[in-house]
Amino acid sequence: MKILEANAGPLTNFEVIKFLKSRGASKDPSRVLADVSPSEYKVYDYLVETAACNQSQENINEFLEKSKK
Repeated sequence: MKILEANAGPLTNFEVIKFLKSRGASKDPSRVLADVSPSEYKVYDYLVETAACNQSQENINEFLEKSKK
């Protein structure tokens, strides 16, 4: 892993789910084959039960635009 920008700011739950999915995390029974650590799976399993799993990048961008006002 390469650090591009140290302490760039906090991550949203949506961003964490997106990152874990990009690494291979899923609810699929074959997930043991993915390059994801057990602690990352615990985080993933928790987050998929929250509202963050139903969000999209478009929802996040829309919220940020409305929050600027």
